[in-house]
Amino acid sequence: MNYLTEERMNCLAAEYALGSLQGPARIRFKKLLLLHTELRHCVWRWEAYLGKLSDAIPSEAPSPKVWQRIEKRLNLKPATGVHPTQAGDSAAPVTAQGSEGSANV
Repeated sequence: MNYLTEERMNCLAAEYALGSLQGPARIRFKKLLLLHTELRHCVWRWEAYLGKLSDAIPSEAPSPKVWQRIEKRLNLKPATGVHPTQAGDSAAPVTAQGSEGSANV
């Protein structure tokens, strides 16, 4: 398969930049990136374009309920009961409660 047609490069580069290119296809694509400068430039263009889109959207912190559901699903407990959205940059470490005690995550 010729990966270097303009249409195919754009589609694969966009999927790679979005993070939706997965599995063996992503591995093959990463190998192609090492070999083809034009393909790397295509990825950089998509990353720049998508980066501008994310800058245009205001960030929104998840609600404490979202963090509670994440903790419950992953069997995690905050060390001090402070969620990252409440603590800013000084968020407390999160610990996992397993069958052999707790470990920092």
